[in-house]
Amino acid sequence: MTVRLTLEGGSAELTRVDGERFTILATLSAAPGTPLRAVIEGTSEALELKVARCIRRSDAAFEVEGRLVNLTRVQRSILAQRLP
Repeated sequence: MTVRLTLEGGSAELTRVDGERFTILATLSAAPGTPLRAVIEGTSEALELKVARCIRRSDAAFEVEGRLVNLTRVQRSILAQRLP
């Protein structure tokens, strides 16, 4: 299961969260060190992400890995419900 996210200028699917580490499949690239702001679809909750790695896949999507910054209890709860 994935969580749909809206990014500035694109969209993404959050596919994995392990503690504070994340993986998303995005429609746009992001250089390592770049901060991203992603809104969880269907909510007003905005996640702050810090990019560690970005790889272009063969399907033209970008696999972005990094860490979640300043994650709130509400955001953790939403992610726990939507990502088993």
